[in-house]
Amino acid sequence: MGYSQHKLISSRQWRERRDLSIQHREEASSTRKNETVKAAQAAIDDFYENYNQKKDKTITQTRKEAEEFLASREDTSAGGTSWERIAKLVDLSGKGAKGGAPGTGKERFRDILLSLRKDEKAPGASGY
Repeated sequence: MGYSQHKLISSRQWRERRDLSIQHREEASSTRKNETVKAAQAAIDDFYENYNQKKDKTITQTRKEAEEFLASREDTSAGGTSWERIAKLVDLSGKGAKGGAPGTGKERFRDILLSLRKDEKAPGASGY
């Protein structure tokens, strides 16, 4: 075998190896791409499932709170002084901004309302 034939064979072998290598890389790339697409689809499905569960839970909670509010609102129209009925409608827990926590600016209002609620002789206590 001459040098030119040997060179031709090794050149052919090199091309065949190169083509096989490219084919393997393309297959691996295609496999990774498919796995990535499947993982992304699963993540999207999980996201929407969680979103819909949270949405349904929030809707249920909101309806429950609305029903409780309407029931307590009707309850406040009877019994006690005016200030006691008002206090039933206001969050007087002292927790958070809505409850009149210290430093919220509503603390003084909360204190006044609590004192009026306890005082049966407070102005407006007997009126509707």
